[in-house]
Amino acid sequence: MEIRKEYLTRGQAAEYCIKQGLPVSPKTLAKYACVGGGPKFRKFGTTRMIYKIEDLDEWIERR
Repeated sequence: MEIRKEYLTRGQAAEYCIKQGLPVSPKTLAKYACVGGGPKFRKFGTTRMIYKIEDLDEWIERR
């Protein structure tokens, strides 16, 4: 039985996207966070962005 975290860091989110067949880097996710067009994210603290797995899955499907 695999235990999945609900939230991923930007680096983990990029790795998750790659495993799902969408090659994307953490820098690209950072750019999307600024200009739009990326997956939904949440701020954790003042500088850390986290991504919910279901939001990543939704974004990957749209692409």
